[in-house]
Amino acid sequence: MRQRVLDLIGQLPEPDPRALHALGDTLGTSDPQILETFMDLVNGWLSAQLAATAQSKPQMARVAESWERVNRAARDVEAYNLERKPFAFAVFDALAEAARR
Repeated sequence: MRQRVLDLIGQLPEPDPRALHALGDTLGTSDPQILETFMDLVNGWLSAQLAATAQSKPQMARVAESWERVNRAARDVEAYNLERKPFAFAVFDALAEAARR
């Protein structure tokens, strides 16, 4: 799963929809470790984006907004036991927004 997420992140801002569906299916299990690993990878990418955009306040703001949106959604998915496949799509939508310059 780790490589699948990294591959999709590498395709930003337009990840392969089929690969995203497959990732959503993987995230769909109730295993908390899978969600934790996914969020670690996503937050690692967002952290790197913040560092890379330190000279551009508008871009930093866009990345920070995506960070907040993604992590709020992750907390909701865990707290309310929400479907994880739509969550995967929402996360990559936020990451795509952050990746656009």
